[in-house]
Amino acid sequence: YGLETGGEVTQGAGAVAMLITANPRVLAIEPTSVAYTKDVMDFWRPLYAEEALVDGKYSTNVYIDFFKQCWTRYQQLAGYGLEDFAALAFHLPFTKMGKKALEAELGDRDDQVATRLRANLTAGQEACRQVGNLYTGSLYLGLMSLLTEGDVKPGERIGLFSYGSGAEGEFFVGILQPGYQEGLGDLNEQLAARTQVSLAEYEDLFNQQLGLKEEDVTFETPAAGQRFILAGQKDHQHQYRDLAEQD
Repeated sequence: YGLETGGEVTQGAGAVAMLITANPRVLAIEPTSVAYTKDVMDFWRPLYAEEALVDGKYSTNVYIDFFKQCWTRYQQLAGYGLEDFAALAFHLPFTKMGKKALEAELGDRDDQVATRLRANLTAGQEACRQVGNLYTGSLYLGLMSLLTEGDVKPGERIGLFSYGSGAEGEFFVGILQPGYQEGLGDLNEQLAARTQVSLAEYEDLFNQQLGLKEEDVTFETPAAGQRFILAGQKDHQHQYRDLAEQD
């Protein structure tokens, strides 16, 4: 989102990396999944623009509808209900989005299943509140937050809802593995290692972005403990730097 726009407050930055393996250490993905897609203009970036545009309320309603479509079909195919899940993890561009989707399914339900799912949703929101919108990575940051802060145990089933505007949704399921904590790393330690910047510094960094500009750009951004950095753009090519070669 652009500076001083309505969506800017949700904005974050980051990425989540994972290994897909036949012998998973964190989640074993079950074979049944459901994808649903439809041509929807809820969030888009015009060809002339560097920042995205969004119809926020409409996008939220589409998100909820896609979750319900995927979840209903999943139940038909797999035969599982909410009582069979320890937690549901959501794509969280902002944390209330997942809450709206879960509540759309729970309604007035106030039993032990609903209490468990609500509590674990709150755990999954924790890191996302600290980081903001990771876009594609939001689901997996929420999953890491759930596994770090939530009440889940090996052998339990976790549902995951992925969403992308335009639009596509997918619901898939994983079984939590023994010793899953060893495959996660320390999320809180990673978040604590970040460097805080002021509003003025953030706006300056934002205005340095490469975007669709042709001009050469050199970034003076501190490395913040990272070895490889994007140093800028020269002759229409991204310039990367290995800081270890300077030592």
